[in-house]
Amino acid sequence: MNCRHNTICLLLALVLALPAVIHAAAPPLIAEDFLLLIGDTEYTFDIPAATMVASLEKLYETPMDVSATASCLFEGEDKEYANDELLIGTCPRGRNGEDVVETILILGGLWRTTRGIGIGDSRTRVIDAYGEPSLVDYDQLIYAMGSEVDAPQLIFQVDLETDTVLTFALLRNSSK
Repeated sequence: MNCRHNTICLLLALVLALPAVIHAAAPPLIAEDFLLLIGDTEYTFDIPAATMVASLEKLYETPMDVSATASCLFEGEDKEYANDELLIGTCPRGRNGEDVVETILILGGLWRTTRGIGIGDSRTRVIDAYGEPSLVDYDQLIYAMGSEVDAPQLIFQVDLETDTVLTFALLRNSSK
């Protein structure tokens, strides 16, 4: 064989291997995948909701709308703090019934996950960043950090016509 033939074979092997490199397995979910950066502060689940809500109200320079209903799992009320871009769901399971963050739902704006995914990104970009989802449920790509019932989840709702992210949520099921 001549040198040119070897070079062509090597290039062909590299081209054939390229899709495997592009769609290599993404690292599994870790605690940092469930952070929301507001200003210079990172927020996540199981923290006092009042601190996060105060930071959001300062950022938006307006109070967030709040709704409450009796909690079916804990003493006190489950609450939702919302504006046009975010919904923060809480439950009263902190010390002395203090509200703690359970759900962070991104509805609009320029918010991104810690791996850089935001509203308008393609399904392919989500899969490149997170790998194949733990579960696909119609228009939702669901990623779980573990198999326990209360394992944190990252859920992307995808527009089935455009194959792009419509909303995404960071969720912690605190039913335990």
